[in-house]
Amino acid sequence: MLATSSARTHTALIVERQRLIVPFLRSILAQAGFRPVSGKATAGTLKRVRPDAIVLCFDRGAVRPLETIRRARAATARARIVVITRGDDPAWNALAGAFGADTVLGPAADGRALSEAVIAR
Repeated sequence: MLATSSARTHTALIVERQRLIVPFLRSILAQAGFRPVSGKATAGTLKRVRPDAIVLCFDRGAVRPLETIRRARAATARARIVVITRGDDPAWNALAGAFGADTVLGPAADGRALSEAVIAR
């Protein structure tokens, strides 16, 4: 469980286009002590939800995911940004980190790795 010093519930925003995966991510995040919410990483959503963690699921290699990471980081400096990709390209992972991702998980990652990534500080 996520250690907390206040009564505020910790929220995780899930940004994933494939609806089949969302229940799996919700379950993992709920078990880690988060209130999972699905949505887009827009400025309005980030302001309304005020997430403690953002889980972004992307195919690597495109510029748009990097821009989404950058915008999410600019909108919420305190949230942990965890990116899940289907590929395992160290150069792209480093670039995602430079754009603001705290952790990039590749195809070998499991639920435990996700839990650890969202609660790490």
